[in-house]
Amino acid sequence: MSHGCCRIGRLVIVIVTLVVACATQRQVSQFEIDRTLLHADTLLTRDQPDSAAALINELVRAVPKDTVLLWRQAVVNSQLESVEGRRKAARALRGLSELSPNDPRYHLCLAKILIDQTRGGDARRELYRAIDLAPADEEAYLILADQYLKPFFTKDEGDRADSAEQVLTRLITNNPKAVAGLSKLGGVEAVRGKIETARVHVKAVLAIDSNAVEANLVMGYINYQVKDFAGAERFFARALAQMDSTETAGYRSIEYLIPPASMRPYGKMSAQVRDSLEHKFWSMADLDPTTPANERRVEHYARVWEANLCYSDPKNERIGWKTDMGETLIRLGRPDDKVRVRMGGSLVDATPVWFWQYRSVAYPCTLAFVDQMQSGNYTFPFPQRDNTGSFRSNASKEIAFLNYIRKPEESTLARERRPIGLATDVYQFRGDGGAAAVLEYLAISTKGISLGRDPGSDSLEIRQATHDSTQTAIWSRDTAFVPAPSSGRDTIHTTMGFPHQAGKYELSIAVEQTKQNCFGLARDTILVEKFPDDTIGISDLVLTADSVMEPSLGSFWQGSREETPRPGHVFSGSKPVYLYFEIYNLPTDIYRQTSYELSYTLQLVKPTESGMRSLMSKVLPRKKESISVSLHEVGKSPDLVRVLALGVSELREGSYNLTMQLTDLIFNRTVVKTTKLLLVP
Repeated sequence: MSHGCCRIGRLVIVIVTLVVACATQRQVSQFEIDRTLLHADTLLTRDQPDSAAALINELVRAVPKDTVLLWRQAVVNSQLESVEGRRKAARALRGLSELSPNDPRYHLCLAKILIDQTRGGDARRELYRAIDLAPADEEAYLILADQYLKPFFTKDEGDRADSAEQVLTRLITNNPKAVAGLSKLGGVEAVRGKIETARVHVKAVLAIDSNAVEANLVMGYINYQVKDFAGAERFFARALAQMDSTETAGYRSIEYLIPPASMRPYGKMSAQVRDSLEHKFWSMADLDPTTPANERRVEHYARVWEANLCYSDPKNERIGWKTDMGETLIRLGRPDDKVRVRMGGSLVDATPVWFWQYRSVAYPCTLAFVDQMQSGNYTFPFPQRDNTGSFRSNASKEIAFLNYIRKPEESTLARERRPIGLATDVYQFRGDGGAAAVLEYLAISTKGISLGRDPGSDSLEIRQATHDSTQTAIWSRDTAFVPAPSSGRDTIHTTMGFPHQAGKYELSIAVEQTKQNCFGLARDTILVEKFPDDTIGISDLVLTADSVMEPSLGSFWQGSREETPRPGHVFSGSKPVYLYFEIYNLPTDIYRQTSYELSYTLQLVKPTESGMRSLMSKVLPRKKESISVSLHEVGKSPDLVRVLALGVSELREGSYNLTMQLTDLIFNRTVVKTTKLLLVP
């Protein structure tokens, strides 16, 4: 206690000495100045900045023209983060500017203090003065550009963005290798839609430093805007690799993309479990698994970068992706329209409000963001109740449903595409080299597709890909053709075959017409079986209404699109239904002959009739609900193809299970295959 009193006493003595010297206009010696500064430094190391500032302020009063003391006064007082401290720091910097008017440091530091005092106009004048004195120094340009960009991002004032671009253009004219300035200019141009000029500026940065974080983020955003998703993913990955965990948090997190009910368990997961969940999530969210890039993840990265650019406030430690506007941008993308108004009070103190209107989302809504403190931080007015706010209580029923329940939404990319309807069916046969031959039958709806005779038609690109359980791409193929006129048909049919080793895979088929912005995607999980060489086997059962002429082994899955009959599962009971399948590895007896039995059963699962018609069919059945056929055959070939005409004319309309059983009569081994079909009038 006594030691503390002694320190306070010494401080009082020093201050009193300086005050007396100032009052009596006595010259303060250099020894006293040095001792006072040393004492101030000691107080700063002891985390007593107020006491240190008091010493230096009194010292400056005694020696008002000393540039060293004025600089110390500006530095120490600016660290106080108080109104009085900023005022004294600004006064010291003005004194320095008068004593050394050509030193840009003083104008730059004064501008920073004025910004803290919310005196934007005075700050910009000081920044321009600093730029005139040091034309190649980046810092003043960047601070000045941010002063113009803040009202642009919060008020959508285009002329402010023009001023920011002019400032940054002046910087790179005076300093062509200003990496931060080039990156900032490229980012601003990119969000304003000036893609090509933005690309030029960011390329200049990457030529200087290919690992520049901000430049890679901007280039990723640019490539996303032009739909070069592979390039965008590459640049985003390079940037994220250079960032720490705090900086990448918004990019890595999926908290805005999962259902609200999953948020609590997600937050409690270990890092390892969470990483596994995120990997699975992005795999399922991929808009086009047939391409190397994950388009939905690229879109998420672009939205997070834009949110951080537009809504961050480093001064107030506010990160863009964590703000209400940033969250909404990440969830829903850019709004279809934005309206800024002032609500309540006079013109001077009225509260600024942004209304974001979403019309093309699953739940069209208007979201309100209110700047209660008029600081540029727009938040939901009543996040736990009606997001539109009490001042809209008598307006229409536009309720912020999506953000109220925190419901994730589909991507902008998906909303912009015109959908193409797809239907797929997969069949397996024994292929070559131990791999199964997988036949994929694809039916493409012609609705919205530009066909061959249309002058504006372009090629229809079909992309296929399979991934294993780790989402590693195993196989892919691209096929492009101009679809022929469908002659009144509403569906284009095509078949595609490919080899695969046994295993479980995810099969993805994407169909796209680029010029028409049409896109369709079908995904399915397939279990590719192994056809052994040492035991009997049977391929998948293929049903078709087309006659199969002169079938030979492999003719079905090796044929071209024009020659291959169209498989299906829906047939008219009045027409023949053909069953195609292949048999493998039949054993032979001592006479080198095969002997086997084929039997198939069609059993009704669910009739299509309803009401009185169904009741009458049960009471007075006129048609069968099942048929069974057995065939005993011999031959000489261990591998063969069979085509059977199924007698379905006597069966009721409805859904049937078809079971085919092959029995080898030499070793008495049996194999069974099943499929389904629907009989209609």
